Amino acid sequence: MLRNMQRKKRSFYPIGALIVCMLFIFTFFTYVGYSYAAGSNGVISLGVVTSSSVKRLLSYEKKEVKVISNKEIFKSTQSEVVINKSEIENAGVGNAAQALQMAPGVSVRSYGGNNPSDRSQVYVRGLSQGWGSASGSIARHEVMVLFDGVPMTDYVRNAWQPNMIPILSMIEGINVIYGPGNPYNRWYGSIGGTLNFIPVQPTVKPSAEISLGTGSYNTYYTNFTLSSGLTNGWDFIFSGGYVRENTFRTGSFNAPSHSYAFFAKAIKTLNNGSLSFGAYAARSSAYRPNFIPVSPVQGVTTQGLNVSGAPLYSEQTSGYYSSLPENMWYKLVKTQILLAYSKLNLQLSPNLTFSDMPWFRHGYRLHYRINNYIPGAPSSEDWSPYSNNYGNRLTFKLNLPYNNVKFGGYYIYATWNPIWFGTQYNRYSETGFSTFIQDGIHLGKLTVIPGLDWVGYHNIFTSYNDPASGTSAYSFSRQIFGTEPSLGASYKLFPYLRLYGNYSQTVQNPVGLSSSVAAANPGSISGIRDTDYEAGFKILLNKSNINFLHHFIFNANYFTYHLGHEAIPLTILVNTVYTTYFAYASANYNGVDISMLDNPVKNLHLYSNLEILHTNYTSYVSGVNQENYDNLPVSNVPDLTFNLGLSYKMPFRNYNFSLTPKFWDIYNGKEYMFNNLTGAPTNQTMPSYNIANAGIKFTTHALKKQDIKTLGIDFSVLNLFNHQYNAFEYITSGAYFGGSTGESAGAILADPGAPRTFYLTANFKF
Repeated sequence: MLRNMQRKKRSFYPIGALIVCMLFIFTFFTYVGYSYAAGSNGVISLGVVTSSSVKRLLSYEKKEVKVISNKEIFKSTQSEVVINKSEIENAGVGNAAQALQMAPGVSVRSYGGNNPSDRSQVYVRGLSQGWGSASGSIARHEVMVLFDGVPMTDYVRNAWQPNMIPILSMIEGINVIYGPGNPYNRWYGSIGGTLNFIPVQPTVKPSAEISLGTGSYNTYYTNFTLSSGLTNGWDFIFSGGYVRENTFRTGSFNAPSHSYAFFAKAIKTLNNGSLSFGAYAARSSAYRPNFIPVSPVQGVTTQGLNVSGAPLYSEQTSGYYSSLPENMWYKLVKTQILLAYSKLNLQLSPNLTFSDMPWFRHGYRLHYRINNYIPGAPSSEDWSPYSNNYGNRLTFKLNLPYNNVKFGGYYIYATWNPIWFGTQYNRYSETGFSTFIQDGIHLGKLTVIPGLDWVGYHNIFTSYNDPASGTSAYSFSRQIFGTEPSLGASYKLFPYLRLYGNYSQTVQNPVGLSSSVAAANPGSISGIRDTDYEAGFKILLNKSNINFLHHFIFNANYFTYHLGHEAIPLTILVNTVYTTYFAYASANYNGVDISMLDNPVKNLHLYSNLEILHTNYTSYVSGVNQENYDNLPVSNVPDLTFNLGLSYKMPFRNYNFSLTPKFWDIYNGKEYMFNNLTGAPTNQTMPSYNIANAGIKFTTHALKKQDIKTLGIDFSVLNLFNHQYNAFEYITSGAYFGGSTGESAGAILADPGAPRTFYLTANFKF
């Protein structure tokens, strides 16, 4: 009865209008392209590719799904970078978060160090995605993540975890777009940027690759990639891997973790396009260690609260990396994802192409915690939410004189179902759409890209008193609509120098509504609003004759964001009961990005990037004490990030092998801490840190007689100088170590970063 009543409340008129318009457009342009695409019998030809068109194999698919080139980045009106395969390999055995650190303005908060199975929080220009237990982040889920161009983030909560990509060997590259981007590349979570993980793609010829490795903390891993090559117009690829590892935290519990992931894709090349089917599945299981006090707190011991004779638990007393015994405190976190999708690309006429991408996403998490540390506090937690997303995206590209028009849209229906101790007390469902038009106007050296996107979100939330009978305790239904205009421009001042800039406004569904929404007033919350301005210049010297500037790429830009209508959930332990409050905030982000890439001499590859970022709240009202904290800096955001990396290939041709030493360095500037006691930002900072890493790679082709095209052995050392640092610090309200009696309230808790770590990998290509 309740669900039937909810259905009556839904308003589908914008969705219905969108679907009708798209069907009309599809039918019309199919007719326009009839004479071009139809065969002699008047039917559009979807036949197999012929031998004369093998060169076009996968061309339609690769136009849509590929690692973008430096030339494309140079022409873009947006700030874009690519994290290539060699930079991904430098991440060692880590998950997606560690690979993303190679990009300008990206920082990571992780309690698991380089562990592929642990969760992390990724910040792109100060806006975050993922969850690494960093309290007080204003924009927790405002970066969009794609896999093979397909949404990985859950539509209801816009949530994603880096451990959903635990096997980096199957990733060819990562396309990074900063800010919302143009409407054609924009999705429902693109306020802070869009990350597109491009997996290995089918190849024309058969190939195989397998890797085996080991490392510190009982790490073992293996991965493989198999490609069938062209067979009767079809091409297949299958890739997968497994990794297991213990924690670097010291103590009686080694907290074993493991992950696996598999990816499969098949492409059928048609006479006038391509059809592909893909699937990706991943699962990670890991134990999250508890925070550790930076300094000793009276009563907080390694054996529990106020245990006589037990050592005090802190970095200074029990050991920098110490953790609690398993019988005292542990939290098991499991993450699963399944993606299934299809892509149809058709050339309807010489000037018109059509693409259709339906997809399904299933996500599952388990949080199981035992807490025997605080007498009287909740001793266990069993929370296992799951979500299902169903979507379809239709797009058209129309090439006209001096214009490249792109238009289309997507429709999504999603549910999010949290299960608490085996019972579902809440249910969330969301229906949304986007319809857009974008024009690329090319006038000599000037390119102008205006765009307009219209988005809508329909939220339904229900809380049950008695889930068995379906009795509703609290419910609401609400719609959010928004128009998102954008304008980008690029001007070629010289053949090697372009000036560019862009502007955009975006509207996003508030994530805070799907977290203890009954504690907030939904009528007071509107869609998150972002206004983004950006301007800069790019240099591309490809095969230059200038000394030390060979394949030189340089980008410098200034950006400013204004975020409004943010709702920040804050969970605090009050009298042994966890209570959720909301803070309401708006903030400014202003910064400069500089990045450089070059091969200054033969076989030497060098890259570097720098970001300087200033943030402040234009308004902030804490839900804990209702006080105003305007003009304070945004918490957990570094004011400066700097990366430097180089590698030098040394060939020994007489012996048919090469050695490539490599070095890369990651610097994270100071960050302002969040105070969970007041539910507010502070002017108190955590220290900056610098992590140096090094490695060497051995490569040989001497085993071709044994059908091994290439053998590579890679040895890496992360945190080369074994620097002790904290990846995250905050001021506690006392929930972890004695909230009701005040033992730890006001203390600084930390997640220590990983110490020196070794990895050894053998890679075979056949």
